[in-house]
Amino acid sequence: MDSFDIGIVPLYSRKCYSLPWIPKFEKPICIWALLILVGSISMLTIEGVIYVYKHIRKTSNLNQYRKRVRSRLESLNEDEKAILREFIIQDRNLIKLPVDNANVLSLVDAGIIKLSRYLVEFHLGNPLGLFSITETASQFISQELLDFPEEGPTPENIEKIQRLRPHFAVEIEHKDRIWNS
Repeated sequence: MDSFDIGIVPLYSRKCYSLPWIPKFEKPICIWALLILVGSISMLTIEGVIYVYKHIRKTSNLNQYRKRVRSRLESLNEDEKAILREFIIQDRNLIKLPVDNANVLSLVDAGIIKLSRYLVEFHLGNPLGLFSITETASQFISQELLDFPEEGPTPENIEKIQRLRPHFAVEIEHKDRIWNS
């Protein structure tokens, strides 16, 4: 018997056969199969626990993100509401906004809008980008939140909303109409 066989002898004893879940092997080499089986089951168990942990953590982080976006939407100032109203007024998913505007940047930082693409256009020396509303924020945005009148688009309400539009948005839209016509 060499040293390799001496190391296996304690593992391959008759006491192991008394446990019902351990198979009875005929050859000593089969003990390695048992060790591989136990190791594989251990690795699968560990991987399963890690998967469940990551899934729970992802769900928890997503719920925290939704709460943060919702609370930020409820505390918007008038300039930020005017920027979000532009998506409804222009009836587009992507609108051109100045990339370095403070209100636009605060909405991006809050996760309410996102920069989809930089443009090679400028407005008064400021670079423009195409922005869209994030999916999470779109779930919580309503006309009441953006201070649209409940009675609908009467001429007075339309004039009021037009006066509340950001100056840069009116100029950008006017320039686009000129270039596209």
